[in-house]
Amino acid sequence: MAASPVEIEKFQIIKELQLLNTKTLFTSVALSIAPLAAWAGDSIQTDRPDFVESSNTVGMGVFQLETSVAWSRDKSAGIIVSELSTPTLLRYGISSNWEVRLETNGWMHQTTDDPATPPKSRESGFADYSLGVKWHQTDGDDKTGAPSVGWLFHLDMPGGADAFSTSKVRPSVRGVAEWELSDDFSLGVMGGVSYGANDAGGRYWAPILGVVLGKSFSDKLRGFIEFSGEEFRRKADGGSSLALDAGVAYLVTRDVQVDMVFSHGLNQYTPDYTLGFGLSLRFN
Repeated sequence: MAASPVEIEKFQIIKELQLLNTKTLFTSVALSIAPLAAWAGDSIQTDRPDFVESSNTVGMGVFQLETSVAWSRDKSAGIIVSELSTPTLLRYGISSNWEVRLETNGWMHQTTDDPATPPKSRESGFADYSLGVKWHQTDGDDKTGAPSVGWLFHLDMPGGADAFSTSKVRPSVRGVAEWELSDDFSLGVMGGVSYGANDAGGRYWAPILGVVLGKSFSDKLRGFIEFSGEEFRRKADGGSSLALDAGVAYLVTRDVQVDMVFSHGLNQYTPDYTLGFGLSLRFN
């Protein structure tokens, strides 16, 4: 029995609605996946928690806050020194390849326990601050093996509490090279030199060296191990600051990162242990 014109029209309407619902479903899925793909390629890139800086800048008009709480402990000749600090870095992009920077160890509290001279002594106050710029010179090239390269120029300025301050301006320059390796590994090398000041007011030149091996476990989670040589100094200038570090960083969103880092000092001039927890925020 042939269908009536009314039934044929009803069938065509139902078919068109089913097709429209199918298109809507695929469109919704595509729109939900697109932000995830953008997140993976356009997420916050920080200079923490590792010692080796990133070669990249934050981008023009972008403000970035990288802050943390760190605790360290050192025991030497029976004297135990514990220190709490709040390392903080502010970054602002003035162009696609340049950023200005303000860095400090923030508010600090130090406790010294010397059994020969009880009770414990305590010092609190703000640390000195550092003004700087970063220049991203070039992107990496996987085909040629060329690294991504950046340069940092800083001036450490006096201004903190007496217990945590140096009276002289201390300039430094650092260069960073980063390579993307196979299996989601990466390698970063940072070298440089600083012109420091010792407790007696004397000046010295000190090399800087850091090497970090990173691993991305997913689009959100990465880890690293590294050697950090903050300054290679003579004993008269305070001794070299050398450590082995390990840590992880997790992207909460593409603009928010949390991290953790643990450091083990390699000599008597570096704290035995340091533990830090960080939070980084990006504002476009």
